[in-house]
Amino acid sequence: MFPTFDETGLTNFIFIPETRRRTTLAFSSERPPLHSIIPVSIMNGETEDYQERPFTIEGVFEVRLQEENGKATTIYRLLNARIVEKNIRLRGTPAVVMFGC
Repeated sequence: MFPTFDETGLTNFIFIPETRRRTTLAFSSERPPLHSIIPVSIMNGETEDYQERPFTIEGVFEVRLQEENGKATTIYRLLNARIVEKNIRLRGTPAVVMFGC
């Protein structure tokens, strides 16, 4: 979950997965690759709380190029999402699933 100023009652957030065994910093000058920025919209009427630990999330995965001012901003979105498992205990080396073009 992208760090946010609101810790409870979130209706949307940005999911930025780990890439190449390093986390992309949101405030760095390096723009993360488009396939690693996934806007998440929580199911209507529901809210979620900020999570620092790994979690499982489900929703409708949409693949559609989003543009602002003629520049691509995102490729993927997760709609009508909900967190189904919190505080997952990892065993061994964490594996990160990435979607790419």
